[in-house]
Amino acid sequence: IASGRFSESFDGDRMTIRELLVLFVRRTAKRTDSSVRQEKYISKRVNDRLGDLLLPKLTTLIVDEYIHNRREDGLKESSIGHELRMLKSAYTLAHNQWELIKSNPFSKCGKLPSAKTQRCRYLLPGESLRLLEEICRPGNEWLRDVVIFARETGLRISNIMELQWKQIDFERKMLTIEGHYTKTGKPLFIPMSPNVFHII
Repeated sequence: IASGRFSESFDGDRMTIRELLVLFVRRTAKRTDSSVRQEKYISKRVNDRLGDLLLPKLTTLIVDEYIHNRREDGLKESSIGHELRMLKSAYTLAHNQWELIKSNPFSKCGKLPSAKTQRCRYLLPGESLRLLEEICRPGNEWLRDVVIFARETGLRISNIMELQWKQIDFERKMLTIEGHYTKTGKPLFIPMSPNVFHII
């Protein structure tokens, strides 16, 4: 343990996928409530089918069957990909860093499912107008500022709701989102538009 490795009593051969994912989430999840919830949600979906399987028992055939069964369940390719990428990351850590297992079945797997098309991440002019009309209706005032803030910064709702004063530079009119709060792990520096500055 002192060397940073697990003792033989914590043997990956006797560890289940469920136990690995608990360890993975605890050690790697970004420390925001929303990211921890998301990691736990994804791991629960994997555990529903594979959680009781011992780590060395996972094979490329089982991964292929998992993909087939999840497609039969009607899941989108991107959702199946999220689940398997988490499992792949956990296995990679278990093999390369934690030395819990002798081999990684994902090293033999082909490309994991992913979305076939890029999502459109901006509103068309007509969509933007309809959205503004809706949020300006009586009773939607509380939502208006959040929607305008999101539209003009491109931030996720979790980033907006968890924004702290230390992340706001009023002098330079700049927002800073630290890397551990972003999807890519890289910090974001976002200039504040007049609307965003007014909302803050």
